[in-house]
Amino acid sequence: MIACYKGHFKIANYLLLLKADINKKSVKGNTALHDCAESGSLDIFKMLIQNGAKMEVDSYGMTPLLAACVTGHADIVDYLVKSNNLVSRTEKIEALELLGATYIDKKRDLIGGFDLWKQAMDLRFNIDDEQDIPKPDNALPIEAYEWAQEVKNHEELNELLSEPDEMRMQVCLMFHHHILPIKALLVRERILGPTHPDTSYYVRYRGAVYADAGKFTRCISLWNHALDIQRGSLESCHQMTVSSFFSFAELFSFMSDACATNDDNGYRQVPALLTFEDVIQVLVKAINELCEPKELPYAIDLSPRLLLISLDLFNMALKLIRNDEHSHLTHRLLYRLNKCNILGHLGQTALHLASARKTALAVSRHPQTGSSDDSTLLLRALLKIGANPNARDDEGNTPLHLVAAKDSLIIQLLLGSGAHYDAVNAAGRTFCDMRKATPHNPLYHTSLACHAARVIRKNRIPFVGHIPVTLYEFVEKH
Repeated sequence: MIACYKGHFKIANYLLLLKADINKKSVKGNTALHDCAESGSLDIFKMLIQNGAKMEVDSYGMTPLLAACVTGHADIVDYLVKSNNLVSRTEKIEALELLGATYIDKKRDLIGGFDLWKQAMDLRFNIDDEQDIPKPDNALPIEAYEWAQEVKNHEELNELLSEPDEMRMQVCLMFHHHILPIKALLVRERILGPTHPDTSYYVRYRGAVYADAGKFTRCISLWNHALDIQRGSLESCHQMTVSSFFSFAELFSFMSDACATNDDNGYRQVPALLTFEDVIQVLVKAINELCEPKELPYAIDLSPRLLLISLDLFNMALKLIRNDEHSHLTHRLLYRLNKCNILGHLGQTALHLASARKTALAVSRHPQTGSSDDSTLLLRALLKIGANPNARDDEGNTPLHLVAAKDSLIIQLLLGSGAHYDAVNAAGRTFCDMRKATPHNPLYHTSLACHAARVIRKNRIPFVGHIPVTLYEFVEKH
């Protein structure tokens, strides 16, 4: 019911008088109660409960109570927690814990979050004539969370604070500003599970906070964990997963930037922060995402976008190679990508994209300090692992057609690797025709066979059935 989500009490009441089905689920599996919980309409929420609304679960396994916790609507949570028969004791405990995590992560209210966790702990252990409900003890510690564990009892919870008075509490909580958010992530992942978008979102958010503080190692660790969660629960090349890969590429680009602006509007060198290991662990996941599609691919094909991001990561990895092991691993991944024949926009191969210098990242604000060899590392690596210099995209262009006129080094590398100087695209144009110039002597790059093929095409001489079948494609390229 849209009226419930918008908080229109009179409209919702009118619909109830018309006997509207308040327990009907939407496409996403949510009911009117879910909409109320997300919008924070307590009056409508109570009215729906009084008219027989049920505490159903949506497609993520979320009840209206948990939905209120995620959005931070404490009044709805308080109403349900204080009720006698609307939710179970276990549901009340998890609700208070999740709401506490929301206070810490979303509202940045450390004291409020701690207080909610204390209420939850009281419900676990301080209920007369009822059995204690300890926290599950089967969760394996996670490296991204610095192997931290959730607090299991009052003693562990109180260890975060040394004195009960308000001023000391504030000081202690600020001292533990790093510990509490990590424990909030643990609570959220346990209660919501890995498939809920908020689980990975808040892991990524916490990583971004660390990045802003210059703690890049912590950020990379958390973002890798979020990426693993997304890859394990979402379709192949899902929008959220591709967005995570792009965030990594942007972070790595920032970390590897060789220059920074000083007060005199000049540039000074800064220490290199990025390592080969940082890039390669993300690159391996990107290639797996591209080359090992799941049974149900994402409705929108974002593999061209991820291909561009992966090539940016390859560019960074190639510049960070320090030994033969690094080189072997990088080239093996690149060979796998080339073998899978993942195509970008207009059916362009990785070599097309590298030749045209296409990138998913914005152009750097700082001047390039690397050598010309650095700028062609990816192209050289692709040619080394056997990428086809005569591959054609949907418009019949070879990589040579897409090279900028000023990139003479790239033209030389392609021609030196067997690219056909006189290959024509679907419009019948060679790469020289597209530039209205002949930057290289054609005598050095065309063979007698090329001349023969051009004569056949120019004079429209029938060749099918008169030459070997293996030469058909060769003739059609000219």
